[in-house]
Order: sequence, then C-alpha cells, then structure tokens
Amino acid sequence: ELARLLELLLRPPELTVPVGITVVADGAPSVAVTYAASAEDDVDGPVPVTCAPPSGFAFPVGTTTVICSASDSAGNSASASFSVHVLDITPPVIESTVAGVLGDNGWYVGDVTLSWSVADPESGIASSTGCDYVAVTADQLETAYTCSATNGAGLSASASVAIKRDATAPTDVAGTASRAPDSGVWYNHAVDVTFSGADATS
Repeated sequence: ELARLLELLLRPPELTVPVGITVVADGAPSVAVTYAASAEDDVDGPVPVTCAPPSGFAFPVGTTTVICSASDSAGNSASASFSVHVLDITPPVIESTVAGVLGDNGWYVGDVTLSWSVADPESGIASSTGCDYVAVTADQLETAYTCSATNGAGLSASASVAIKRDATAPTDVAGTASRAPDSGVWYNHAVDVTFSGADATS
C-alpha cells in the first residue's frame, strides 16, 4: 500500500493537448485559434494547465509551437507541445492603373502612365518583378507589361497590361483625282478623289 501511495505521489499529472491544429488565414496576417488542454493527477484530480501561446492567441501565418505544462501539489510537473499551422492559400493580389487619353481602337493619343498595386494581407510580399512605375512618352506599337509577385507562403501571381501609343498625326496626306480637270483646274462633272497618307505607328 505504501509503495503504491508513493508511486502515485511521485507520478506527474497526465497532460492532454491537441494533436495539432491547422487553420487557413483569410485576409489577415494572423488567426485567433482556440484550443483545449487539460491535466489529471492521480492524487489531486484535475489540475490547472498553462500554455504558451494561450488559447485565443492570434497565431501568425506559418507554424507555431505551443508548450503546455501542469504541476500537482507534490511538485511533480509534466509538459507537452503541439503545433498550430496557419496556412496562406491565397496568391498575391495584383491590380494595375493605366492613365492616359484613349483614342480609337485601343490606341492612346498622348502620354500614358502605368502603376501597380501588389498586396498580400496574409503572408506579405516576398518578391516581385516588373511592378515598377512605367511612363510611356513616345509612340510605340502594342507592348505588354507584366507584374509578377510571390508571397511569403511561396504562392505566385502575375498580371499583364498592353499599351499602344500614337500621338503623331498621319503624314503625306494627299488626294488624287480620277481624271483631269474639265477646264484649267476646274471640274464641271463628277470626279472621284482618292486620299492617301502614311502613319508610322497605327
């Protein structure tokens, strides 16, 4: 009996914690996660459990280890740990803003500026390419501009914008009559006139 009692007195509490928790971040860099942990002692019965980070903590994207511990009245202690995984499953959000005067058929008829907005509220932007400010100040054929970004979770996204600019009027515009004048430079009857011109861009 005495040996059994000593065994019980020296045995630490039995700690029960979650096996592991996985949640998905939704538009925020952290998620408040609640969990339950308990401890039972052979002599004292249920004993308090202390965990860090505590239940209800805002866990950041990634993996965080939670360590829990409990002690009985005899000073025996036990500890256990588990992981909280906060996943970012959303790629970066890329938006473009094009400013300029748009003419016919998608041609800009003056200077054009292009700026990008790159955001990832869950894990942030780890890297980006081609997302710099662009100013188109000279005529050009349709040119594609692509912004690509990767977030802290390794997810990538890209967006493209095509810009064509022609702010120069056509040159060598001329009309050609289908026949010679009736008298001097005058036409007394119907005449067909064909116009022509040149434009280096559009």
